[in-house]
Amino acid sequence: MMKRLLLTIVFVLLVASRALAAGPTVLPDACGDDNVRFKVKTLKNQPPPGPPDEGKAMLVLIGTFGFPQRPLGGYPTIRFGLDGAWVGATEGNSYFTVMVAPGEHHLCTSWQSRFEKARSMVTIGKFTAEAGKVYCYEENMTFVLAGVTSTAGGGAQGQGMPESSLAPLDDDNAKYRMKAWARATWELKK
Repeated sequence: MMKRLLLTIVFVLLVASRALAAGPTVLPDACGDDNVRFKVKTLKNQPPPGPPDEGKAMLVLIGTFGFPQRPLGGYPTIRFGLDGAWVGATEGNSYFTVMVAPGEHHLCTSWQSRFEKARSMVTIGKFTAEAGKVYCYEENMTFVLAGVTSTAGGGAQGQGMPESSLAPLDDDNAKYRMKAWARATWELKK
């Protein structure tokens, strides 16, 4: 318990010390309005999503939080943007789905935070959707503390701030995440 508390305090101090810079957050065009905030709930042991709607493609957006234990203050909320608007959010290891029209789409993720530096940690990507197909993207947030990186896949590297990556997942990894992770639901904060 003390180790968890200490790691959480160190993490919060790192983020707070680097995140107090003033000024507006500049987000890529694929994101939404930085003022949009989500309240996320997660549901475990949910059935897998069905097929895409007729004439649409399904986009599965997966948030993976690479930290060995839940932080004392809770998991960060990761917002997912699609073509210039936020379409939902995850907390911890969770996912949600979105139906999209065929064609080129632009993705964005941003950490929902009151600290500008944390919000400016964004990832972007693009894909071309075909009707009837399923596309899976994972936002993997890792943290580097005391010279060791904790990730969903394991590993170690140097010291630094939290890092994010957005990458497509193959079918096997996506099916595993949807089975093992919780389904995220959300509502807009007012």
